[in-house]
Amino acid sequence: MVTLARLDPGVVVANLHASGPSPIAAEDTRMSAEAAVNWAGDDPLVLGGDLNVSPGESGVFDELSRRFGLGPPSGPRSIDHLLARGLGIVEPPTPWPAEAREVEAGDRMLRLSDHPPVHARFRLGSA
Repeated sequence: MVTLARLDPGVVVANLHASGPSPIAAEDTRMSAEAAVNWAGDDPLVLGGDLNVSPGESGVFDELSRRFGLGPPSGPRSIDHLLARGLGIVEPPTPWPAEAREVEAGDRMLRLSDHPPVHARFRLGSA
């Protein structure tokens, strides 16, 4: 299931937690991208989430770039991604370093999430 939201000023955000393993996750990602692009129309789009597939194990990212103009992936081994279309990239999608996901909990440190969240900065306009 992909969750879609249209924000002001017309940017569409799509979030997915794809099924695994890789072949199923790649198909979930492909179908979600198609649904998001259709729903977004000509509006800028960010498709992100735990896609459960990395560029190193699947050609789905090349397909999403070619068919929908979505990209770039967060890294060759990442499974969490923020793929954009119709937006300029200010800071490319980058996984958080391990220390950024650690929080103090009493006398110990806890690491948030079982894999690194991703951050990016985009601006309106593709140039």
